Amino acid sequence: MGDVMANTFETAVFYFSTGWSQTFLPHFCPPNNNPPIFIALVNNHFVPLVMQTTVLFPAPQILCKDWAPKATPDALRWEQRFSVCFDCTVGQKLLQPVTRY
Repeated sequence: MGDVMANTFETAVFYFSTGWSQTFLPHFCPPNNNPPIFIALVNNHFVPLVMQTTVLFPAPQILCKDWAPKATPDALRWEQRFSVCFDCTVGQKLLQPVTRY
């Protein structure tokens, strides 16, 4: 679903849920000025999210390992565009206390 949305609207799609979160990037177009799409699954319903800023936020990692091999050379720049957001997520995880079971 996320890949189809990213390719159709030619923008990044960020999906959030309590189970997992994921980033979907377009395969065929270079980065552009289209605003990213933020969606979440809440109580079995998809809802749009409105972020305070679309420039710096904790972005989920790209879980689809076949995105880069299938993306065009221009589309590969999407990952660089949001690299600060991916780093923000990693930084937040490092600040979280370790949970022991």
